[in-house]
Amino acid sequence: MFRNRIWKIILVLISAIALLQGCNEAGEREVAYSRSDCIARVDFNWPKNIPYDEKVEIKHQIRIPDFLRGVVAGYTLPRHENGASIYIQYYPKGCDQKYGLSGKFMNELRSKIDGFPDFTVSKDVIEPSTRTIDLTGSSWK
Repeated sequence: MFRNRIWKIILVLISAIALLQGCNEAGEREVAYSRSDCIARVDFNWPKNIPYDEKVEIKHQIRIPDFLRGVVAGYTLPRHENGASIYIQYYPKGCDQKYGLSGKFMNELRSKIDGFPDFTVSKDVIEPSTRTIDLTGSSWK
């Protein structure tokens, strides 16, 4: 009878530990962000007299810096805006910091690309579309 009780107590303890572990893992799961939660727009302030070819050359030098690899899912400079803005979509681990990371991204480019324009990180909510950026996948809800 005493052994039976010990086994019941052990079984209850193991079940409780398993339950608590499951609750803890659920709390640690990554938050599911929408795509619009993870998109930032940066508006460029190009000089009025910059030649078109120079603007195109600067835009072609844009690359994701090493420190943002695995954080930035992608970016686009829509043709219809003629280089007025860049849209950056972040993976979930960068969504909460998208504005600060976008500024760091542009400052890194400015330090490496001659003639890189001044910029403003927009706080607007950006909806994904073919006119902005339209990356899809299991990273976003």
